[in-house]
Amino acid sequence: MREHYRAHGTRGYILKFDVRSYYRSIDHVALKALFDRCFCYDPRVRRLLGRIIDSFEDSPGKGIPLGGQASSWFAIAYLDGLDRLIKGRQRLRHYTRYMDDVTVNYKYAASFRLAVTTTASRSTRTRPT
Repeated sequence: MREHYRAHGTRGYILKFDVRSYYRSIDHVALKALFDRCFCYDPRVRRLLGRIIDSFEDSPGKGIPLGGQASSWFAIAYLDGLDRLIKGRQRLRHYTRYMDDVTVNYKYAASFRLAVTTTASRSTRTRPT
């Protein structure tokens, strides 16, 4: 944000959002699939991660516990697809995410409106990639 304010002053737009019930809504199958792609070379690591993921359920097949180091790592990795969408495809420089809290700064209103509609439409149907 500091870089945005230095470059543009107080002009611009900020999109700030929180993923609702983030830890409770993380899908076990999708999270394990994400790690299977990352750790396909070692089945022991995949089994261990699967056991950790399955050790907690808020609802059937969903949820990770709050507060654990593994949970923080899982939470960061789970939204990596969103990070890549915003920073890579949309080429936005001023993007910040910490776990489930996201802030994006825009210089122009048109870019801001496009991002809001794109993010809203994708968020209802996007799974981690």
